[in-house]
Amino acid sequence: MLSHHRITKRLHISSVARVFVFLLFFFGAVIGYIAPMYAQDMPISVRVHVALLKKVFSFNRNLQSKPTPKVVIVFTDASAGVKDDAMKAFGEIGIPTTALKLEQALKSLGEADVVYVAPGAAAIQKVCDERGIFTITGIPSLVETGKVAIGIGAEGGKPKVYVNVSVAKAQKQEISSELLRVSRVFQ
Repeated sequence: MLSHHRITKRLHISSVARVFVFLLFFFGAVIGYIAPMYAQDMPISVRVHVALLKKVFSFNRNLQSKPTPKVVIVFTDASAGVKDDAMKAFGEIGIPTTALKLEQALKSLGEADVVYVAPGAAAIQKVCDERGIFTITGIPSLVETGKVAIGIGAEGGKPKVYVNVSVAKAQKQEISSELLRVSRVFQ
């Protein structure tokens, strides 16, 4: 038979263990949610998908005559890290970029040829449609849902170009049939 002291000690250890496990799960969930908030939305790293998007430019007849298109990255406070990564990645491949917070971009995109849509900035679509500005992203769900013309997703663990034909047409973009044949196409 257990003494009162042993029972109290066992209950205390059990309570401490439960609190520890709860805190472990709680902070794990909070950190897991905040830190990679957009990681699941971007299946391919920013550096890789930006390099692939540059190649996509050559399949857009509107951009073929421009040696270096003017790229504007539209972002929110929550996606400032993605903006920084994208600016660095575009710079590494020789494409200068500017960045505008969504609120600023909704007022003026300047002379942008291309808008890179960072997480949380899909509201820029209407402006891009009205002005005929090509939209790109690393978030395939934005292409699937008709918010962006072209993005990079993943299939079978490999990068895949996603094209939303309706959005590209709304933005007055002419996408080559060669690109459409090797892409996942959405209407």
